[in-house]
Amino acid sequence: MKKPVNNNFESFADAFQSASRRAGKPKQYIVPYYIASHPGSDLHTMIDLALFLNATATAPTRSRTSSRPPFDIATCMYYTGIDPFTKEAVYVANHLRDRKLQRALLQFFKPENYFEVRRALEEAGRTDLIGGGCDALIPLMRRFSPASLFGKPAHPASTPFARVGNVWCGRVIGRRLRASIASFGA
Repeated sequence: MKKPVNNNFESFADAFQSASRRAGKPKQYIVPYYIASHPGSDLHTMIDLALFLNATATAPTRSRTSSRPPFDIATCMYYTGIDPFTKEAVYVANHLRDRKLQRALLQFFKPENYFEVRRALEEAGRTDLIGGGCDALIPLMRRFSPASLFGKPAHPASTPFARVGNVWCGRVIGRRLRASIASFGA
């Protein structure tokens, strides 16, 4: 619903990085903030967003489930199920279970979200994203450690990077690495 396409974010991030370098502040970062369960957002939309986050090596720590403040367009869409601009029906995640699945997809890289992400991918028929390939969002099996039995994360410094053979794939190929690969070939 009136959200910009991913290309806008990528071009903004590139412009931000170049402006930061020109200003002599190369260590400035963009902190993305995403909202799950917004009216009009379904599992397939959130899976597309998770794939975008995976491809751009973005791990959002700031996210929230959509709340509907009064007199907001999202409130109108939530209660009517209709987009007020196009008059078309939109999907609304009314149940807590649906909202949890969408929120987990935003942070697919966290070990505690493994089972919700897996359930969401299976429901959407996207089991191709489960496994060890470069496009996979989660591994085939969740990794456990003795610490995870006591409520602690399985890997405190875990990274959602995957190694397939001699190739690092998944979220590891970020802008800086892509730029260095491109400059190496030139």
